Amino acid sequence: MQKKQSFKNDLARWLGESTDKKVLLEHFKRTFIDKPLAGNFHYAFTYPGERRCSELLYTLRICSFEVPAGETLKMRGAFDGMVGIGDIHDGDILCGSYNGATETVDPEATYGGFSIVFHTHHIRLHYVHFLEGKIAENIYCYTDKPCDGALQMMCQALDIAIHNIESNRDEICRPLAEALVNQLYSELLHSFDSAMDETSKLARKIKYHLECNFSENINCSLICDELGVNRSYASQIFHRNFGITMNDYLFDLRIAAAKKLLTSSDRLKIADIAKLCGFQDSGYFSRAFRRKEKCTPLEFRKKYIS
Repeated sequence: MQKKQSFKNDLARWLGESTDKKVLLEHFKRTFIDKPLAGNFHYAFTYPGERRCSELLYTLRICSFEVPAGETLKMRGAFDGMVGIGDIHDGDILCGSYNGATETVDPEATYGGFSIVFHTHHIRLHYVHFLEGKIAENIYCYTDKPCDGALQMMCQALDIAIHNIESNRDEICRPLAEALVNQLYSELLHSFDSAMDETSKLARKIKYHLECNFSENINCSLICDELGVNRSYASQIFHRNFGITMNDYLFDLRIAAAKKLLTSSDRLKIADIAKLCGFQDSGYFSRAFRRKEKCTPLEFRKKYIS
């Protein structure tokens, strides 16, 4: 009984303060969208003798942890239904029932986490950061409606996979979780866009066009012409919304794509990679890549292989 009580006390620290959805979306993007779910997966179930929340109220939780580099966070929980200690590292993902929560062994630990909790009537987005056991940031927001459609089916499929202990869960849960968080982020952005002012909508429209067409022989002036907007005006609102110029964003998209192709198993030629990423001249591509990454494309590939 004492363990459950301390567990509830630890949970109470996670309640947080309600904040604007835009703030949580930035944390969401940084945590789940800007990087792959590359950390270890952990599965926390309901404590033995207690009923799963989903038997009464459908819930699913996905949490990504932030832990100082090189450190290990000791967490106590019902991992796979057995109470024990789990080692959590930076970027690790915790999946399971909402009441299959965890608590830190060290009350003065420094760590953070972004949680997505799927409830019956809403979805809760929650970011918290503890600095030596004290709350440095603790914010959340609720969506206007619960998940439905494709999102709901993904949740149900992931919930089944999480509790199928006998299977090779990581191979199933990792791509399922990635698809789920990307679908949710897309839906949240769509709902957020409907409440945006016209300039913000235009900025996101330009960003979308750049992301869809960066591999083509385009530039920002052509994009603006296609959208029927003034180039100077578009530059101002794009920079105001995203903190980067359109040209720099287009360049970053192309370099990011080149890095993926350079490290793929296809071993494409540098000239082919340049064209696939929107660089018409392989010599310019190599110079631009070196300016950005401080090494040539070939050196980058060799460094990755080694």
